[in-house]
Amino acid sequence: MLNRCQFIKTYKILSPFFVIVILWKCLSWLLLLLKGVIFPAPEDVVLEFVRYLQGTPIFGHSLAAQIWATIQRWLLGYLLGSLTGLVVGLLCAISEWLAMALYPVVLMLQMVPGLAWIPVAILVVGIGPETSIFMIALATLPPVTIGLMEGIRGVPPEYIYVSRMSGDTAFRRFFMTQLPSALPSFITGMRLALANSWRVVVAAEMVVGTGVGLGYVILQSRWDMNYEAAFVCIGVIVFLGIVIERWGFGRLEKYTVKRWGMLNE
Repeated sequence: MLNRCQFIKTYKILSPFFVIVILWKCLSWLLLLLKGVIFPAPEDVVLEFVRYLQGTPIFGHSLAAQIWATIQRWLLGYLLGSLTGLVVGLLCAISEWLAMALYPVVLMLQMVPGLAWIPVAILVVGIGPETSIFMIALATLPPVTIGLMEGIRGVPPEYIYVSRMSGDTAFRRFFMTQLPSALPSFITGMRLALANSWRVVVAAEMVVGTGVGLGYVILQSRWDMNYEAAFVCIGVIVFLGIVIERWGFGRLEKYTVKRWGMLNE
C-alpha cells in the first residue's frame, strides 16, 4: 500500500513534466519540418543550463547573480505592497468611512494591468531598479487588501456573537476573533498577489532596462539570437514561482486553516 501511494505521488509530480517535454520536442520537430525554424529542443536548453551552472556567464553575470537580482526586486516590492495592503485593509476594516473612501480605489487599482504602471513608475521614481520595485508593490497591494477585507467581512456572525457573550472588548474581538478568522482569505490574497507581482517583475525587467535580472536576459537573448538562454530563464522563473507558491504559501495556508479549526481533519 505504501509503495502504491509513493508511486501515485511520484506520478503526480513527474507526469506534467514528461508531458511538457514531449509536447516541446514535438513542437521543435514540427517547426523545423514545416517552417524550417530551429526551435530550441529540451536537450539543447538542458545543456545550456548545465553550462551556466558550471560558471559560464550569461550577458556579463552568472546565472545565480541574474536570479538573485530578480528575487531581490520581487521581494522588496512584494513586502512593500503587502505591508501597505495590510495597513489599508485594517483601516478599512476598522472604519466604515475609510472603507467607503479607500476600498473602491483599491478595486480600481486591481483592474489596471501591471505594465500599465510603467509611465507612472518612471515619472515617480525614475528609470532603474526602483521602477520594478514600485510596479511590483502596486501589483501586490490590491489582492492583499481585498483578501483581508473580504475575509473580515466574511467572518460568521456566530463567531461575533460568541465573542460578545464572552465579554470581549471590541479590540480583543477584532484581533482574537475576526482577524484570525480572516487569515485564510488574507493568505489567498497574498497568493494572488504573488502571481501578479512575479509576472510584473519579469516584464518590468524586460521593458525598463535594469541591466541584470531574468527578464533582462530574456530580452537580450532576442537580440543575440540566444534562445536557449531565454528558455533557461523561463524555466527558472516557472520553478521559482512554483516553489514559492506551493511549498511556501500552500503550506502556510494549510497550517493556518488547521490552526484555527476551519478544516475537518
